[in-house]
Amino acid sequence: MSATSRRRFLISGSISAIAAPFILTRNASAADFTYKLGHDYSVDHPNGTRTVEAAQKIRERTSGRLDIQIFPNSQLGSGTEMLTPVRSGGVEFFMFTSVQLGNIAPGAAVSGIGFAFPEYDRAWKAMDGALGARMHADIAKAGVVPMRNVWEIGFRNVSTNIKAINTAADLAGLKIRVAVSPLYVSLWKALGAAPTSMNFAELYSALQTKLVNGADVPINVMLTQNLFEVTNYLSLTNHMWDGVWIVANPAAWQRLPESMREIVEEEFNAAALRGRQDILKSESNDVETLKSKGLKINKADASTFRTKLQQAGFYKEWKSKFNPELWKALEDAAGGLT
Repeated sequence: MSATSRRRFLISGSISAIAAPFILTRNASAADFTYKLGHDYSVDHPNGTRTVEAAQKIRERTSGRLDIQIFPNSQLGSGTEMLTPVRSGGVEFFMFTSVQLGNIAPGAAVSGIGFAFPEYDRAWKAMDGALGARMHADIAKAGVVPMRNVWEIGFRNVSTNIKAINTAADLAGLKIRVAVSPLYVSLWKALGAAPTSMNFAELYSALQTKLVNGADVPINVMLTQNLFEVTNYLSLTNHMWDGVWIVANPAAWQRLPESMREIVEEEFNAAALRGRQDILKSESNDVETLKSKGLKINKADASTFRTKLQQAGFYKEWKSKFNPELWKALEDAAGGLT
């Protein structure tokens, strides 16, 4: 069965035996509500372990009445594929990046503007403050119910199977995989690369077959998705920060009693904060682990990237596309862009 056919099979509700070891299961008859939560991360990624933990706590606090089953590794489909099922009710919960949500709520993508945040604390402060509140409101208007706290995936860096990236000039013509998002495509075109949009589940094989020669991924994803097997270089650019939101189907959300909804939000929000710290603490160790696996790692001159984006008019272009108040909230949080 092809990967695409398997994802469709899973979405239809018939879960194959292949997926079973990765799914939280319990006797469905013992629960008043049995919901699914899907995501693109591996079971050992912090977002994978923390969603399992949150689901267990929710089950305990609801005395088993709500059973949220976790489907990692794009088993239900990749992020962009799941935007429609979550809105229509085929899946009750899913974890989307802000940029993925930008396909249905344009304002959600604003946090993914290149080099907006220089460090994690600055990004988290923005997302827990005025910028995050505006993004939350935009997402809520798009037919889904977002939880309040934003999860972490880590700053994105450039990995390739052909050469190290030291300056923006090294990106010229690079065939790089990007997420399915106008913002990603615009960013990499402005930097002189040749971006190809594809879902994350296709990335490993695309690198393996040289359909693309590069990707922009967080350090922890390089490790947990074994991308070091199909790339040779990791250039630390920290060119983009993007958060992750757990969102719910509105009808499924309203079916839950109010007291149960409060528990779900509390546990998912608390797990998001713990997951942030997991990634922050593990990042330096992950770099050393990747080195031990043969990956060549260098620190790029990121200032050349931002200069290139300014010269290409990237920031002016996207400023004109976002709501002025939303862009102002981004610039206030980022300390200026244009």
